[in-house]
Amino acid sequence: MKITIDATGLSPFRTGTVTYLLEILARWAAVAVPLHQFVIFCTPQTRHHFEELQSDRRFTLALVSRNKLMQMLWQQTFLPLYLWRHKIDVHWGPGFILPLVKVCPMAVTIHDMTFESLPEVHEPIKRVYFPFMIRRALGRADMVFAVSRSTANDVQRLIPGGARRIAVTYLAPRTPVNDQVTKLQHKSVNRTLPISDSVTKPYVLFVGTLEPRKNLERLLAAWRELPVEVCDKYHLKVIGVKGWMLDQLEQQSNDTVEVLGHVSDAALDSYLSNATCFAYPSLYEGFGLPVIEAMAAGIPVLTSNVGATREIAEGAAVLVDPRSVDSIQAGLAKLLSEPDLRRELSEAGLNRAAQFSWAQTAQATWQALENIASPT
Repeated sequence: MKITIDATGLSPFRTGTVTYLLEILARWAAVAVPLHQFVIFCTPQTRHHFEELQSDRRFTLALVSRNKLMQMLWQQTFLPLYLWRHKIDVHWGPGFILPLVKVCPMAVTIHDMTFESLPEVHEPIKRVYFPFMIRRALGRADMVFAVSRSTANDVQRLIPGGARRIAVTYLAPRTPVNDQVTKLQHKSVNRTLPISDSVTKPYVLFVGTLEPRKNLERLLAAWRELPVEVCDKYHLKVIGVKGWMLDQLEQQSNDTVEVLGHVSDAALDSYLSNATCFAYPSLYEGFGLPVIEAMAAGIPVLTSNVGATREIAEGAAVLVDPRSVDSIQAGLAKLLSEPDLRRELSEAGLNRAAQFSWAQTAQATWQALENIASPT
């Protein structure tokens, strides 16, 4: 079977969508199925994500321009022509987008529906492009993968009848860098935190792309309102790839807030393992990968009581109203002042995280692609 995967929209950094695709491909690569051939379309800036796969003859990388306009043109012209010429059995768009012209069975992954439900948290051009392309992708896809039940429900609610078949394929905690599955990917990563970080006072950790949807403005406002006796004991560390609000965020930082930007996977593992608790009051998530990763690290979590974060947390986190600074502040104060609660949530989070598996997700995704490529 010949499978093509459009990874041209991925970030050069290890974001949630990148993690999703790489974890699935790692499981597929570990299975000895010599008859299958995979072509992964990526850009020169993102090919490093797939370096380990290049030693496997079943996986071929095909480079596409990094220019966004050129990518859009390629997706709608050269890509469908390639699928037709090479008689591709199934094409998968792991990041919302499919060709408008359908020449073979296709599947698409929908990570969230915030382009429809919360357009104001996205950049202006994306508010137009993604709703248009998602609706067309849903209409052409033989299978739609939704990363949570919440996202599947959003698809059906916002675009009734838009998808023929929807399969919920949950994400799972990111594989640690010392795991055998990905150790070659991260062999050059420095596992040691800077000395200044290793001796700092206890801290609350946030991890996520620095953009409006992550609700950092309210998190920082809630942090400033914490009682002095609580706030003086802790720092707030903010880790994430620069989105489109970093300037405003840095203006709101102070002596107790550190904006660290992007860090390596190994450093992120260290920051997680040493955090007192994890705060993620996002306005809305299609899954909320940082939440389940914090739980898997045994870190007590505060997150939002809406969408997929509520679904994923399921009794193993302090839930707050993400639009209320007072609610976020009260949740932080409770979590930081009650050690017994932190121990209880740490154990509950570990148990909850254990229910999610990349092996299961990879198997379900593969089975669905096989089914639409060779329908009975």
